[in-house]
Order: sequence, then structure tokens, then C-alpha cells
Amino acid sequence: MKKNYKVFLLIVVLIIYQSFLYLVSKLTPLDVTVLGNCLDNKIPFISIYIYFYISWYVMLIIVPYLIYEYDEDAFYKYVMSTFFIITVTSLIYIFFPTTIIRRPIIVNNLTTFLIDLIYRIDTPVMNCFPSMHCAISFLYIFIIFDSKVFPKKKKYFVYIWSLFVIASTLFIKQHVIVDVISAFILSLFIYTITCRSGLWKKIVIKEN
Repeated sequence: MKKNYKVFLLIVVLIIYQSFLYLVSKLTPLDVTVLGNCLDNKIPFISIYIYFYISWYVMLIIVPYLIYEYDEDAFYKYVMSTFFIITVTSLIYIFFPTTIIRRPIIVNNLTTFLIDLIYRIDTPVMNCFPSMHCAISFLYIFIIFDSKVFPKKKKYFVYIWSLFVIASTLFIKQHVIVDVISAFILSLFIYTITCRSGLWKKIVIKEN
């Protein structure tokens, strides 16, 4: 029970760390760069994906704990990789702030209300590159794919959930394609370095 408490604490600390740095990055006084191209304009707006987008905040607790339950080594790789992803992404947000052009939205049901709420919370819209939603979701995919002991059915569950979250960032127009691609590259690079360097072993919780 004591060990589980420490694991949960690690998960919560990462969420707080991410939230704090994102708030700091929103206060960046630098000029922002507008991202997006004609390909982004061809991606349809599909409002129902807001539910997958919002589910990412629940995912931040459920998936890491699932990983810990079945593969402790994978969990510590997740913690260390996420720490570096948050740090690097936040530094990019601070020194290279970006923005996108959102489409106007008419609020006429719960789904559009939630999208409008997310838009209002994330106003002004900035610091999109790379997408944190996508970077962490890609990390889940890499970790689960790499695990030899994680149950197959739960692997598919995490894969599908992660892919829907990634797609949601484009379909509700919170991000553009370059945000997703950069998130993939960053997540893969950091996960690879973390695993090969063995840094994750330094935070393993020992049994008393």
C-alpha cells in the first residue's frame, strides 16, 4: 500500500509539474509564430472528438497506473521520459511560442459547449508546438509496444485510446499537423534516450 501511494504521488507530481510549466509558458512575452497550412485546412472539424480530447486528462492517471500494475520497469521509464518531455516541450513553448487560427464555433449542444469551454480556457491559443496531448499519447504507445508482459487486450485498449486522443487534437482544431509530427519525433527520441541511458533506474522505488 505504501509503495502504491508513492507511485500515485509520482503520477500527480508529473501532472502538477506539467500544469505549472504550461502556465509559466503562457506568460511568455515573446511574439508568437502562426502555424498551419493548406493540408490542415482540409482536415474536417468533427466535434464529437472533444470527448477523446478531454479524456486525456483522465488518461494521465489511469494509463500510468495500469503500466505500473503490469510492468514496473515500464512505469519508471514512463516517469523519466514524461519528465523530460514536459521540460523540453515547455522550453520550446517559452522560447518559440506558437499559435494557430481557430475556426469560429456555434454553441448549440453539449458537445459544442465543451469545445467552446476548452477554447475559452486555452485563450489566447498559444504554445501548440509540439502538442503535449500527442507527445504523452505517443509515449504510451511506445512504452506499451515495448513491454513484453503487458496484457494484449489492455495493450489494444491503450493503443486505440491514444490514437483517438492524437486524432482529436486535429479534428477539434486545437493543433495542426506539424504539432503532431513534432510530438512524435520528440517523444520517440526522449523515450529511446531514456531507455538506452538507464536513467529511469535512478527513480525506482525500493521496498522497505
